[in-house]
Amino acid sequence: MTLILSRTIDALDNWCLRRILNIHWSEFATNDEICSRTGQPFLSDTVRSRRLSFIGHLYRADPGQDHHRALQACIEGPPNNWRRGIGRPRQSWLRTVEADLQPMNLGLATAKRRAQDRSAWRKLVATATSSQTRSWRRELLRSPFKFTKKYWTLRYINGRISLMQLLTLF
Repeated sequence: MTLILSRTIDALDNWCLRRILNIHWSEFATNDEICSRTGQPFLSDTVRSRRLSFIGHLYRADPGQDHHRALQACIEGPPNNWRRGIGRPRQSWLRTVEADLQPMNLGLATAKRRAQDRSAWRKLVATATSSQTRSWRRELLRSPFKFTKKYWTLRYINGRISLMQLLTLF
């Protein structure tokens, strides 16, 4: 899921919640206030958590099952004689999962090892998709640091500080 699509989903969800709560457009109520009133997480966080839960399910599956073999074939990549089409590659489901795992400094191989322990994977998914993490990201975007989306790192004048390191500092 792209950033624009997740913002669109959250905007629709917040619009529906505003209609349900009967909040007029002239009232000043932020999206965070609406989510705190209803107690519901952002819809994009729910989608992200279910996506990560499903990839854990696929990783724990028996290696002989079709969906496990299809996942392994996607991870290993196409054959050597295959030629890629012209233009930018499409956003695949697996690339979206990689983007979801990137803020936690996890790759697909590490996620596969961690997903074997179901209870630890559930805790990891819960911490990865909590609304608190989203609010931290918003605060960091407003900070004087320069934010780069590719590596989820914050650039400071003297070097690089990763997001996870920065969260442990506070």
